[in-house]
Amino acid sequence: MRSGIQDIAAGFKHNVALKDGKVIVWNYNGQGQMDIPATVREGGVTRIASTFYHVIALR
Repeated sequence: MRSGIQDIAAGFKHNVALKDGKVIVWNYNGQGQMDIPATVREGGVTRIASTFYHVIALR
């Protein structure tokens, strides 16, 4: 089965995946601060990177 995952990255308490040009982010969410998973719906992302606290996407 093909997953469509093109890349993955991780930070301190978050993870990010690039799937079919869209970014999917999920995290610890201890304060309920974000929907899990959050997705960049516009697409067109070609690369992702993650630092300790940040996620970077290149479109």
